[in-house]
Amino acid sequence: MGRRRTGNVLLEGNRYVARVLLDGRYVRIHLSPGMSEARARESAQFYTDNPDRARARLEEQARERSSAAPIPKGETFAEYLERWLKDRDERGYSNVGSDRSAFKLHVLPHIGTKPITAITRGDLEKLVQALDGQIARKEYSWQSVSKLWLAVGKLFKDASASKNLALRVRADNPALGITPPDRGTEKSKAYLYPDEFLKLASCEGVDLELRRLYALAIYLYCRVSEVLQLRWTDIDLDHGVAHIRRSYDRQRKQEKGTKGKRPRGFRIEPNLLPLLRVLYAERDDSGFVIRVRNWAMARRFRKALTRAGITRPDLFIADELHKRITFHDLRATGCTWMALRGDTPHVIMQRAGHRNFETTMLYIREAESVTGNVGEPFPPLPASLLGSTVERPRTSGNLSGNLSRVPRSVRETAGIIGQGKLGLYPFPGCDAPGRTLLTPA
Repeated sequence: MGRRRTGNVLLEGNRYVARVLLDGRYVRIHLSPGMSEARARESAQFYTDNPDRARARLEEQARERSSAAPIPKGETFAEYLERWLKDRDERGYSNVGSDRSAFKLHVLPHIGTKPITAITRGDLEKLVQALDGQIARKEYSWQSVSKLWLAVGKLFKDASASKNLALRVRADNPALGITPPDRGTEKSKAYLYPDEFLKLASCEGVDLELRRLYALAIYLYCRVSEVLQLRWTDIDLDHGVAHIRRSYDRQRKQEKGTKGKRPRGFRIEPNLLPLLRVLYAERDDSGFVIRVRNWAMARRFRKALTRAGITRPDLFIADELHKRITFHDLRATGCTWMALRGDTPHVIMQRAGHRNFETTMLYIREAESVTGNVGEPFPPLPASLLGSTVERPRTSGNLSGNLSRVPRSVRETAGIIGQGKLGLYPFPGCDAPGRTLLTPA
């Protein structure tokens, strides 16, 4: 007998959406704003078990869309832009604020006062020409222009074919087929080598909670907004499986689904399990795997690298050819390490949650360019990362309120058998205590 279907829920803007299987295809049912996740899951189960009620709710949604306010006559591009951005905000897109600023600075001066229905292909070609000029004069980076042009194309696509009938104001898409703005030279990617990570993870001058966070981000291939939303219900230590289901919307200050709106699960790297066991033993009532304040993460990360004595120029230079390393590049580090290890592209794509195969190939090509002895990917973690049996004061980076006590039972589970003047004695088979690497229990 198969597993009972329950449906799924996604957080979009200020409401959950139930995704249920109906008549052989998945449909989206909008739930009431302000509903809790638990109540939303109950609703998804209800609509899954009652297909007639699901069909009735879908018909009601269609009537709500068709009875929307009439399209304003003579609406300008600037006025339409606000309606379009409001729709995206209600649907939970996180880049609405940055899109509004970019349109205001670089698009509205050219076509903002023209009626949205009167904008022609020629108008948009002139816009591309103006954006190319800004790139040439170094007034606007080509990467930012590329993102803006994608948004412009999406806006005009919605103006002619949006599922929201109130946004359909044109019979055609004038942006279709227009050559996009110029692209510049790709910047080299920044990521840590395995031996550099071990140096960082072993540096006791860097806050322990931050070092643990860095390890989780690399070994779970996570964005910062994902790793800080990890709960123990997402981690199966018995079977060594992790699920990435949630992220955090800093603009709305609320939890949301992952960037691709698609949860992913994978086998936990074996050398991460000792740390997860210690974190589980130290867990608090919040249910979160780790609690670290999410502020100035890139600057704090670079400061930690410097404190650990990691000074490779490629990590810190910011110019037309180099991208200075940020916290997000810890996820890129994990993806590159998978490629260095020889994992197949499909495995990397699934674990990282990439929708586009070309995105995965970027990391594979980067790994192929690595030469020299940089260490083994995903190495055993330093014993110092697992904490100490001595109480240490809570730092500004630790919000859990826990003191790092590692009971003997936990030390044995993680592969640690004792404590001495030089630090933690590792699992039998390792080298001298205090400066050795752990192996999984």
